[in-house]
Amino acid sequence: MSETKQYYKTFPLFGQLSAKEDMSTKQQVWVINDLMRKGLTTRLAVTHIIRADSDNDQAYLYGINVNLSFAERLIEKTDGLYYKDALGDEYIIENDAVNGLQYTAETPAWIKKLPLYQEKIAPVGSIRWLTSGNVVKGFNSDGYLVFISDEKRKFYYLYRVTASNLLSLISDYSTATVQHVYSFEYNDVEEYGNYHLKKIRDYVTGDYVEFEYNSEYEYARLVKITRSVGQKYDITYDDKGHVESITSSEGYKAECQQKTDGVELSVRSLYESIPDSTATTQTTPEMRKWIIAYSDNECVITDINGDKEHYKFQNEDNHIYVKESGGVVTEAYETINVPHQQKGAFYADRGCLYVPYDEFKFNSLEMDTIYFNENDLIRERRIDGHKIAFGSGKYSTADIIEKYFYNEEKQCYRKQTDITLNLYTGAKKEYTQVTVYEYDKDTGMLIEERNYMTKGNGPTEVKAIVNTYGYKFSEDGSYQTRRSHFRSDVPALGYRAEENYDSYGRKVSEKDPSGSYTISYSHAMNNKSYTVRRTGYPLTYYGYDNSDRFERVYYTETDVDEGTVYISNYVNYINGELIRMFGSDKIEYGYDEKRRPSKITIDGNTGSKNIEYEETDYLVTATVTNENGERVKTETSKDGTKQTAYYSPDGSTAYDKELYVESEPDGSLTTVSDYVNSTTVQYRCDKLGQLTQYTEKRGAATKVKEDYEYDEYGSLKQQSLTGAMTATYAYEYDDTLDHRLTGMNFYGITEDYEYDSLNRIKSKKVSVSGGMTYEKIYEYRDVYDTSLKRTNATNQPASIKYKFGNTIKQQIDYSYNSMTGHLNEITVNGKRIEYLHSNERLRREDNQLLGESAEIFYSYEGKEGTKMKGQYQPENSGTVDGSSIHYEYDGDRLMSYNGKSCVYDGMGNPTTYLGKSVTWKGRQMMSFNGNTFKYNGRGRRTNKNSIAFTYDSRGNLIKQSNGLEFYYDI
Repeated sequence: MSETKQYYKTFPLFGQLSAKEDMSTKQQVWVINDLMRKGLTTRLAVTHIIRADSDNDQAYLYGINVNLSFAERLIEKTDGLYYKDALGDEYIIENDAVNGLQYTAETPAWIKKLPLYQEKIAPVGSIRWLTSGNVVKGFNSDGYLVFISDEKRKFYYLYRVTASNLLSLISDYSTATVQHVYSFEYNDVEEYGNYHLKKIRDYVTGDYVEFEYNSEYEYARLVKITRSVGQKYDITYDDKGHVESITSSEGYKAECQQKTDGVELSVRSLYESIPDSTATTQTTPEMRKWIIAYSDNECVITDINGDKEHYKFQNEDNHIYVKESGGVVTEAYETINVPHQQKGAFYADRGCLYVPYDEFKFNSLEMDTIYFNENDLIRERRIDGHKIAFGSGKYSTADIIEKYFYNEEKQCYRKQTDITLNLYTGAKKEYTQVTVYEYDKDTGMLIEERNYMTKGNGPTEVKAIVNTYGYKFSEDGSYQTRRSHFRSDVPALGYRAEENYDSYGRKVSEKDPSGSYTISYSHAMNNKSYTVRRTGYPLTYYGYDNSDRFERVYYTETDVDEGTVYISNYVNYINGELIRMFGSDKIEYGYDEKRRPSKITIDGNTGSKNIEYEETDYLVTATVTNENGERVKTETSKDGTKQTAYYSPDGSTAYDKELYVESEPDGSLTTVSDYVNSTTVQYRCDKLGQLTQYTEKRGAATKVKEDYEYDEYGSLKQQSLTGAMTATYAYEYDDTLDHRLTGMNFYGITEDYEYDSLNRIKSKKVSVSGGMTYEKIYEYRDVYDTSLKRTNATNQPASIKYKFGNTIKQQIDYSYNSMTGHLNEITVNGKRIEYLHSNERLRREDNQLLGESAEIFYSYEGKEGTKMKGQYQPENSGTVDGSSIHYEYDGDRLMSYNGKSCVYDGMGNPTTYLGKSVTWKGRQMMSFNGNTFKYNGRGRRTNKNSIAFTYDSRGNLIKQSNGLEFYYDI
């Protein structure tokens, strides 16, 4: 028996392109696919056949969720019948208990019952069958594969092969109707010394993809991919045969750069640029880069954020995968590394590399150039032409240069960022931002960084933004970190943080931003479970299973072991899928054979939903039936750009068409047709994906139209509303690099904003046409830390003053509990509202706004059901009047309010609320207490009785038919 070893390293490049390299031969396969998905099998269209480009390599077919490798055969030899797998290994069939293969010349009974057996399978003639569990493969009299089923026998495939054992046709069936028919064409063997795939055609859709090669190297290289819809991809190589660039007909380009240290390490950096001719809905580009370092048995991929993926190849059977983010391992597992066919295995539905060829696309990336110094440290990084705004047919772009300076210890002590904004108005803005780093001389750890501007508006060197870091280590390996953030001209005031970690690097305590109280954490040893303790709050436990999946959370009055658990939620998993959630309700989930949700049940049968799916070549239909018998059906195109929603009130197949939504491939909306209220909404975006126009029409009449203008920095400059109402919002910004909002004007109202040294809003001045002005002045809570002898800033308001003209008409003061951070007291023009909390619950409220002696008490009873009781003492009364309000709950449902009952239907909607009748359509309330309501197809309320509502693009109510109009500031 032959011995074939294959060690592969697989790494992503961009979009759906990845590279695979045989680590023994150093030959590469460039694959348009998805990364191997652990344990997942999804039925998708066949995409490409990729060859490993060596004399003896087999061809592998990546696509549908079955093993489609077709090099396997049955071979008759003098000592018996052998099965030859895709790797070239041979196994004798008789008595092969080790590999679990069973041979029979008798057609399995279930195959004879297939609808197309007589038409498609029987005419093949003599078929020899191999089985392993439920998987069945059939071979014709010449030993070629002609039939394969998946493990669940839900789908089966018929093959036709050439005399050279090359696949020429696949028919894919899931019912009596063919789902896909793919044909395959090849170049002649003389062209490149081997057969190479030339074309794949889908006979059902008419789509095809063609491949072109050249033979400039020792073996043929793929140089062009052409799709029937017109897209083309050109691939070039350097003089060593490594991929150099990939360019699409839409104007995208990816470049691969390589550098070698002379030993085993190779580093590849990938860049991609976005063309000016991008579609108008193109999202804002993002910078991305990967560095790929690999040796004979390892591969490390590092992205621009420093996050890493680490592959370690143990042998031909498996590899270890570890993912790091922020220096912390976030994912790790061991997985089988197989093309499709593994020595000694016989699987039909293994997870494999796949993606439909119409999903091959470029990400919107930009050129990012990096220069290294002699120590292999980054000395300069450049981004040229980063697009920030679009207007007047032109782009505003930013050129960014980062320069790094190092000390003798190879630590970066200074980073200078030069930013040039080339605005589409013709103007040019220049900024220079400097960051200076300081390190501890003994430990080498960063202890301070200062950020300031030397060119352009912003913090100066005298008024720099400073971050300081402090560390304290103990002999047992535990340590403490302290961080502060302040402006250098106001060092006494800033944000502070203190955290303590154990020897395993787990956080065990932290102080709130004010530094006045501590949150502590205790951890389990065998998984991620931990408990949170905080003065004045319930103890909270977060539980995880041994696979580090969230499993449970509960809260107690005192301690986990001793206290009463009054809120508890936990979940169960099977095969990695969520099947139950327990809390105030028990929610159970069921899945179909494609691992899609098929049933959701709340508390047994209450509130259950059944979900059924149907698929065609272009659509996925999902039908949801709820506990009340209502049905909602959605039809979604497989590319996700079109969706139609239907509703059936009685569960019949007579549906009302309610909504049609169309979007771009990036998810941005273009059209929403609402059939409930006969309106159509259209969205228009600029070339950077920013909304420029929103139009809502009923027939030919325009209900709402919004036009958006952006300034040369890409910030919203003006929003104009016409149609149901007319209004214009204008916005102004400062000249800092942050481009902060400083003012807005709408409907004769002008607002101006000021910020303090910590970027908190300090003042909001409002001027109304006609001369009236007022100012809203903010002051914030600052807490003096006695242990550190410094003042800590917070974002909690200490007071808000309302100033009309030169007179303060109202002042609201806030005070807080120094131990818990709870709001203790609000004082409004001298009248006090005082709150008393216990274990996160409000127990008492003294409210002088309701009367000098007004007191309200709150009480809570029970473990799951809760009662809340309020007692009110009116002004000038010496005794409590005895009035109270009682609430009764079942789980999280209010069952009674002061003796007035609440009744719910199977969906959890209240049909009787406080003794009053309520009717529903799905989750939409249609009537309550004599009021009737209407909704549009998007679920937004459009009418209450005779009053009609009009909304803007953000969903804000802007007008009522009774004449009320609404305007919004920030």
